[in-house]
Amino acid sequence: MEYIKDRHPKAYLDILQKYIRFFISEKSMKELYKKEKERIESMPEFSAMKSLSHFLLKKPEQDSATKITQKIIKNASKNFVRQNFSIPMPIIRYMLTNGTVRQKNILYETCKQLFLLQPFPICCNITFTEKRSNKNCIIGQSLRLFRSPPPKIGNLFLTKTLTIDAPKSSTVLSKLICKIAKCEIWSLDVVGQIISWKNLQFLLEAETIKHFSFIEGKIFANDENIIPIEDVIEALPVADKIYLNSAAFTQNTFAKLAPLNRKEKFKYFEIGNVDCSFNFNDFENFVKEHFQPKAEIILRVKQQTSLELIRNVNQKLKVLLENWTSKETKPKITVL
Repeated sequence: MEYIKDRHPKAYLDILQKYIRFFISEKSMKELYKKEKERIESMPEFSAMKSLSHFLLKKPEQDSATKITQKIIKNASKNFVRQNFSIPMPIIRYMLTNGTVRQKNILYETCKQLFLLQPFPICCNITFTEKRSNKNCIIGQSLRLFRSPPPKIGNLFLTKTLTIDAPKSSTVLSKLICKIAKCEIWSLDVVGQIISWKNLQFLLEAETIKHFSFIEGKIFANDENIIPIEDVIEALPVADKIYLNSAAFTQNTFAKLAPLNRKEKFKYFEIGNVDCSFNFNDFENFVKEHFQPKAEIILRVKQQTSLELIRNVNQKLKVLLENWTSKETKPKITVL
């Protein structure tokens, strides 16, 4: 105050005015303000003096995220009241970004504004089946869909299961992915869908899926070729149940699957489009490395494969198993 009193009298007067408006009980400061006001305003150069606003920092422009949040708050229900938290805002944002699903639910239930700060509706399960006579419905924190995804639903945080049974509508899954902002599911069960590998990777990237089934559809790579089986399984390091016939089997499939660094061993493994000319040593290495005792393995061969060739493969596998594993831990392998 003493520094600017003589150097910038008008700014000094503005500070005094703000002070007495805040501390209204200080009569001595009110007297000082009146005295200084008369003195400074009587100066000949008063009109040219710089006021306090000249020295204040300009308020930064709002980014798009802030504007969107303010728009959401503005359109929120009438009983919404902005909250001031004792915890610093950076810590609150960290909790909202990195908290578990249970923690997020508790935070959202505690205060509506916490949801508005990070508006990701938590959805436990999404189920889609082709029954045109039924309407879409919401049950608790889950969606049961029978028609196209509702346009108003979006930005979902999917946490448990995603089930699609729609062989007549092959693009349902692709349309649903556009509605999901974050995915940490443990089960993905898909029938009759055509999807790009990039979109499927979005659902798998959290590496939380334990049960994976993708049948009677196609998974395309960027070059429009069907993605190899080994690429899909590599993206499922904790899955212990797999049923996949929508990817391509190659002569190198078992050779590439054997050295994978997986976190969980399989107890059920079924793949389709298998070429019976695969290398049995590669298959043996794969089974020894990545399967639980008494696991079940089903290899579905290509449609044009003869019954005689299938019997020969089954016999070779039977001999192979007898040579390296005990009866108590022997996996059940079937070629169909």
